[in-house]
Amino acid sequence: AKRIEDIKANKRAKRKTRGRSKASRRAAKKEGNIVDAKRERRRAQLEEQAKAAEHKAANRKAGGAGAPPKPFDPLDRFAPPAAAVGK
Repeated sequence: AKRIEDIKANKRAKRKTRGRSKASRRAAKKEGNIVDAKRERRRAQLEEQAKAAEHKAANRKAGGAGAPPKPFDPLDRFAPPAAAVGK
């Protein structure tokens, strides 16, 4: 109990609003909204990644490379070979 009282006595109150409305912080925030070459490159990179992911998802959905395997069917053993079906 004594230890808890000592901790509470030595604890300082937090200044929660400290530094919230500094002029330098507002200026930095406004400067962060400027679109520069680095930001444009990053935006283009993200668009390219999104396009690649979309293409990959479409390819997977169409049954291309990376498509999930079809479920196992025990009757597939009795199906004629794929090459003989066309004849």
